Amino acid sequence: MLYSLYPREGIVFVADSRITRPGAARAEPPQPKVLRVRRVGVTTGLIGYYGLAQVRGQPMSTWLATLIGQWPGSRDPQDFADLVVDGLNRDAWARERKQVSGLHFGAFRRSESRIEPVFFHIINTHGFDETTGLHTNPGDTWRSQEQLMGRDLVEGGLPAARIRWYLGQRQRVTGMPHWYRNGDMPIVGPVSGFLEVAIAHVVRVPGYRAPNTIAEWERVARVLVVTTSQLARSFYRGAIPTIGAKLVRSASSGPRVVHDVTTPAASGHVKGRQVSGQLWRERSALQTLSWLS
Repeated sequence: MLYSLYPREGIVFVADSRITRPGAARAEPPQPKVLRVRRVGVTTGLIGYYGLAQVRGQPMSTWLATLIGQWPGSRDPQDFADLVVDGLNRDAWARERKQVSGLHFGAFRRSESRIEPVFFHIINTHGFDETTGLHTNPGDTWRSQEQLMGRDLVEGGLPAARIRWYLGQRQRVTGMPHWYRNGDMPIVGPVSGFLEVAIAHVVRVPGYRAPNTIAEWERVARVLVVTTSQLARSFYRGAIPTIGAKLVRSASSGPRVVHDVTTPAASGHVKGRQVSGQLWRERSALQTLSWLS
């Protein structure tokens, strides 16, 4: 379960951390499904994955961390997306290629005199089930597509220079930012769809409004993951739900998640901080990028 939110204020990626094998009575050790990518585009990028959780027999998170560690950096986010595609096509075993595998990669790039966000969807699938919202029919190779600036804005008939205006208008009217969601469980699509409808009603109630800070969008991202995970835990009748991740009880009185907030610096380097904790009793990974005016 992976959500990528694109509000006017920045980028927020959030995912659960549960890893399961078909037929297993217990979940595997949890993996971080969202990682930061240094030295890409204007500052820093975010990458998350769903579906296949291993490459060449090692955890996907480990494989990605190694790839990121060897990454020399580039001002063009497309270069990192290409690196991930080439690495997967080189390293994945034959049996791994039979599994649905997808990744989200987000960053900022400089285009002419403006900074704009980009979203790459990296997949090995060739089908899409509109009733469930799931990608199907995995193939032998991965490919990437930049979908925010290169597809969604074009289909909406908007010039690239209007991207922040569009993002702001959408979240103000609907209460939700421009967003992408993927996973391999049929319940994720319906739950997120109904949550979006509910949020649109909430922002029309007097005294309520759409979030307008990265911190507030982080809270929305938590709601999406925790609500879906708790519903799966409540209604699933198999050995263990394939989304979520249980943690030991914490003395913390409020929800906290793994998060890292960065802002573009004039030198192009990254300034940030990292805090770890827990989100109620669900573990998730949440990463954000701030977009300065």
